[in-house]
Amino acid sequence: MLATVYSAYKLRQSKLEIDNLREKQKHLCENIDKEYDMLTGNSPAMQKIISTIKKVSETDANVLILGENGTGKELVARALHRHSPRKDDVFISVDLGSIAETLFESELFGHEKGAFTGAFETKQGKFEHARGGIIFLDEIAELPLHLQVRLLRVLEERSFYRIGGKHVIDVDVMVISATNQNLKELVHEEKFREDLYFRLNVVTITVPPLRERPEDIGDLAIFFLEKFNLERNRQLKFSEKALQELKSYHFPGNVRELRNIVEDAFVFTDGMIIEPKNLSFRKSPQVNQGKVNENNLSLPPDIIKSNLKSAMEHFERAYFGQLLNFSHWNITEVARIAGLKRESLSRKLKRLGLKQA
Repeated sequence: MLATVYSAYKLRQSKLEIDNLREKQKHLCENIDKEYDMLTGNSPAMQKIISTIKKVSETDANVLILGENGTGKELVARALHRHSPRKDDVFISVDLGSIAETLFESELFGHEKGAFTGAFETKQGKFEHARGGIIFLDEIAELPLHLQVRLLRVLEERSFYRIGGKHVIDVDVMVISATNQNLKELVHEEKFREDLYFRLNVVTITVPPLRERPEDIGDLAIFFLEKFNLERNRQLKFSEKALQELKSYHFPGNVRELRNIVEDAFVFTDGMIIEPKNLSFRKSPQVNQGKVNENNLSLPPDIIKSNLKSAMEHFERAYFGQLLNFSHWNITEVARIAGLKRESLSRKLKRLGLKQA
């Protein structure tokens, strides 16, 4: 009798545990969906993006996403995937800015065993992994010219060969690409193929910087805080003054910087309320106030009379030069503040001719 009662009790406990796990899984999925839907915002610019995503996701048109670093270009790409007929297939994200130039072709298209020195086994490329789904090519402007030709051919023929391969590999894949650079200008400078630009740019989605949609800052900050509260079982809140400080901040690193600021405040706030003093840009005002020092970054007359590209290069050289000096050449810290990936930052510093003495 006791054994029967105990068995029934264990069965009920097991059922409760299973129900709890299912509920947690459902809640987790809802929060994952919410994270990728954090593009929702009250600003007209974000409402336009959301509307465009819903329309474009019903097609297989190639999409080019434009925007500064940290604005959420990959979130837009994932939202397109989640709303598309391909949502049950894979989403492969490729950061072209982090791939060594000698490995581009192998990473994208794979290679056969023995195709080159070090090719000890056959490897499938990202396009092969993405068959049936969506491939997201981030930092598309970083793709070398000779590989732009190959990518164009893949987009046109929907097939390719692995390096050293003899068999055609067919691919049914939707391509979403993104960049923070001006591709039209790169085309004009013959650094990016015009035919590839038009092939990638069937639909353009431009993600505005956070400073141009300040009405979204409060909602995003609260979203991130709720996410951290849920993950770490806390109940922190922002004071009204802290939210106002966030809304008036310039955010050079955009949404990614906002997330970092909220997480930093979450970690280092001892009480239950996040105050202005807990915000990281209040701790290092020299760098993070978003205000340009007119004496240090003013443009000389010859630059003012030159074209925009020369002025931008002058500004970037001054900005990164001062940021590097302030951070004592801590590249990781400079990349974090500027909202760049380390590899992209290294290329930019090389282009600007900035190196440690």
